[in-house]
Parts: sequence; C-alpha cells; structure tokens
Amino acid sequence: MKQNKAQKIFLIFFTAVSLAAMFVLPASAAGEDIFTLGDKIIRDVYTHIAGISTVLAALMTAVAVITMKFSGTQQKSDQAWEWLKRIWIAWVIINGIGAFIAYITPLFDGYATLPGSTGSLPSGGGSAPAFIPDTGGSSSGGTGGGTAVSVSLLKYFT
Repeated sequence: MKQNKAQKIFLIFFTAVSLAAMFVLPASAAGEDIFTLGDKIIRDVYTHIAGISTVLAALMTAVAVITMKFSGTQQKSDQAWEWLKRIWIAWVIINGIGAFIAYITPLFDGYATLPGSTGSLPSGGGSAPAFIPDTGGSSSGGTGGGTAVSVSLLKYFT
C-alpha cells in the first residue's frame, strides 16, 4: 500500500519535472538582453507618443484658430488664444523631453563605474546589474564593469 502511494508520488513528480523541462523557453528576444529590448520598447513608445501629440497639436491649433476667427466676442477670442498657447507649450514639453534625453544621455557615458573598480569581470563572466549600464566587453565574454561595481557596492553594505 505504501509502495503504491510512493510510486504515485514519484510518477507525479517525474511528470511535473518533465513537463516543466519541455516548456522552458530561453528568456531572450533574438539575441538581445532585457535592457536592450527595454530601451527599444521605450524609444518606440515615445516615438508614437510624440507623433500622436504632433497630430493632435496641429488639429487643436486649427480648432483654436477657427474659434478665434469666428468668435462673436473678444472674450471668446481671448480664450481661444489662451488655449492655443497651452497647446503649443504642451507640444514643446512633450517633444522637448525626447530632445533633452537624446542630448543628455551621451554626456553620462563612462560614469557607470565607481572609483576604484577595475571595470573587468572575472573569468566566469556575468552581466551588469539593472542599475548599471554596460561599460564594454572583456575578452572572457562578459559584459563589462558590472560585477566589479556590484562587488564594490557589497563592501559598503556589509
């Protein structure tokens, strides 16, 4: 009786492990790491947002100008002019974010390591932590200074 129950448990365990092994897929997208893929997704989403904001700004500008021209009172014309200024300011802010990021990002290249870190990985390889960008490759196939920096950080927290 106990042997029959043990066989059932073993069979269930073996089946679960086998199914898990069959359905395991690699966690990469066409050879890219998650940070490169995330960067591409964020850039794609921002490009769509900037495009949509440009179309909407043009449409709302046309509506505001038409409202200004066909308004019967000075008050309505002034309100349309105020809306026109708000539309332009919002469009400049949305598109300015992308320009700011595109200009500022290259200025911070090379600041991903802490003072005193070697910037090379041990022979075992590895990858950089999420908060530290890749700083270049090493001959061992690693991604750069991520491990050295994380080891340096561990010294401060232990």
